[in-house]
Amino acid sequence: NQGHSKPFSDEVSVDVIIKDGKPRPVQEVRDHFSKSKSLKWVSYVVGVCYQLICENSGATQFKGANIFIVSCVPIGAGVSSSAALETATAQALAIAYGWESKPVNLAVLCQRAENKIVGAPCGIMDQMTCLMGKKDSLMVLDCRPHRLVGYIEVPKDWKLVGIDSGVKHSVGG
Repeated sequence: NQGHSKPFSDEVSVDVIIKDGKPRPVQEVRDHFSKSKSLKWVSYVVGVCYQLICENSGATQFKGANIFIVSCVPIGAGVSSSAALETATAQALAIAYGWESKPVNLAVLCQRAENKIVGAPCGIMDQMTCLMGKKDSLMVLDCRPHRLVGYIEVPKDWKLVGIDSGVKHSVGG
């Protein structure tokens, strides 16, 4: 983590998202995470679990997951850190549980998790880019209703550079 923050861990019971073999109402799950600022980042991971369970009728088979995350991406820097966390979680869980894993479907589920559980009014661009981006190409994306149009190859003599402005990023502004 390059000194940006101290390592930490959290544990969330499956009971937060499942009750009596069924997914809890979305508002109950969201309320659980809105109680504590320290649980905010966990809501991205658990929100993806919740959405996958709802989509795949997987509440009865879901027994939980041990997820180990290592990152040096600064939180809230506007570099798709939440989408990267969500999509990596979605892919890992889909593989582990044998659930649907088409990239477009996972992107939609991840956006839904961020909107409904985290409470961040984000679009789908970051999730689609994390799941379907191609090296040395720009993605042409129609965000309404999340349709990948194609890719444009970046000319070899071009160099694209990202600059950290230090300005805190917010999807709700």
